Amino acid sequence: MANYKSPPNKTHGESHTRLQNIWCGMNSRCNPSHKDALRYGKRGIKVCDEWKSYESFAKWARSNGYKEELTIERINVNGNYCPENCTWIPIEKQARNRRTTYWVNYMGKRMSLAEACKIADLPYKQVFWRMVHGWNFEKAITVRMGEDNGVRDHTQKCVICGKSFISHSHQSKYCSHECYLVKRANDRKFLKFNS
Repeated sequence: MANYKSPPNKTHGESHTRLQNIWCGMNSRCNPSHKDALRYGKRGIKVCDEWKSYESFAKWARSNGYKEELTIERINVNGNYCPENCTWIPIEKQARNRRTTYWVNYMGKRMSLAEACKIADLPYKQVFWRMVHGWNFEKAITVRMGEDNGVRDHTQKCVICGKSFISHSHQSKYCSHECYLVKRANDRKFLKFNS
């Protein structure tokens, strides 16, 4: 029997690097079966043919300002991942450029609600909750937590994860929608097991 050794696989040698993970994530998001497909692949957003090759993408990235602290951003949020529609920006700036970002006018400037909350030194969830429940932005961003203006803030403890959170009601039991969904899933399992 002949002693045959297969030649080593030739790759780019950058598996599991941050840049390669960005490339993988970009391709995964545009796959119609991905969990985020409604925001990417099913909206028709694709990765251009040129970037189907990691080496080609990495070459573009390095010649267009890629650094470890930056992330890829599509200039037109409805456009594809391609050289003419992508740039590198700080991660915190990308969080502000999402289609779901809530924009406000604060201190004479247009900014994200998260930025306004940071300037006002108020928790984002608290200000957002106030606005969802009918407060206008000016009132929601100026009333300090705990001030009695007809609505009182209460510190509660989430029954699912145990995290403390601020609520306007003593009846609130969950710190987030995710914890509420965990509770519902647990209830369904309990009902199924006992039926």
